[in-house]
Amino acid sequence: MAKNILMAKLRFATLLALTVALRAQTINGTPARIQNLPQSSVTNLTTDLANKQSQLGFTPENPAHKDQANGYPSLDGSGKVPSGELPTISVGASSVSFTQTGTGATASNLSARANDTVNARTDFGADNSGAADATTALNNALSAVINSGKKALYIPAGTYRITSTTGTLFNLTSGATGVCVYGDGPGVTILQYAANVTLTGATTVFQLNGTNQCIHDLSILNGSGMSGSFDWTGIAINNGAFSPHLYNIEISGIYGNNLTSGGSGISTFQPYTQTMVNTTVGGSVSTGSQTVTPGNMGFIYVGQRLLIGGTSEAVTVTAKTAATFTATFANAHSSSDTVTSNSQGYQGAIIENCYIHDSFKATAIVLNSSSNVVRGCR
Repeated sequence: MAKNILMAKLRFATLLALTVALRAQTINGTPARIQNLPQSSVTNLTTDLANKQSQLGFTPENPAHKDQANGYPSLDGSGKVPSGELPTISVGASSVSFTQTGTGATASNLSARANDTVNARTDFGADNSGAADATTALNNALSAVINSGKKALYIPAGTYRITSTTGTLFNLTSGATGVCVYGDGPGVTILQYAANVTLTGATTVFQLNGTNQCIHDLSILNGSGMSGSFDWTGIAINNGAFSPHLYNIEISGIYGNNLTSGGSGISTFQPYTQTMVNTTVGGSVSTGSQTVTPGNMGFIYVGQRLLIGGTSEAVTVTAKTAATFTATFANAHSSSDTVTSNSQGYQGAIIENCYIHDSFKATAIVLNSSSNVVRGCR
């Protein structure tokens, strides 16, 4: 490389010397002839001149092109190209690689990382000063998470004023599997009602309806003086929710003296029931202890409570075989009378490390399923 550059410079110096010589031998504007210069040398010099950019590695500056389009820029006082004269380079996020630190991390890109989480503050402009209503921005952010298949809504530190006085403010729909809403911690990320709010209808701040949904690390605070003849619930786990997780949450200011049925900080609604047995008696049944051969023995077990003939009576299974069950009947039944049994749905909610306070005549946590677990709450 150094040799090539040196040769290029020598050729250019030779060309420059010849040019000076030519100019020196010009008489009345007519170049003098160069004596004893072989034609091959003239051809080589002409070629070198035509290829000077590739020989030297740059195009010698032409002042006429300075600060002109398709020309070259001036330099600032520090010898650098001013930022305003630099080209704009646009690179797609999917083209920028990203690899997480840690053993076993695999390469990804910034586009994939950005698609994991929606930031309510930076992506949707939710005001975190408490001065402006943030309800719509937070709702738009949550909708973006749900509708785009993302998995998390991040609400950064700050106070977010919420103002809705009826209905559900933030609804995690049944199809939003695995979606989480989280902040920077209780007392740090705060969803705040103003003082003296009058409810115009039953109001729920968050409602969970799907599978493996979670809320954590934020506060939901009511201002003083809430009024209105309606219930207020901080977080509702609805009938169809399965395996939700709530943790590190503060809920404050549920004033039961203003609400018809007391309100609640966290409420789990009765899970949907499932029909486990749905068959018929299969033959006429007399009163007393009887062995019955139903149309189907599926899901019938000893100790189970069965409804016979709709709601006409309930019996308890005392014995069974592969084709029959035994129970004591108070009434006689025809062969077409139904045999049914409903099983209480499993919800599996985990509620932990939650702090619910200043809730006079209100229920902190309502549990409606034995499958739900509460631990570390106060």
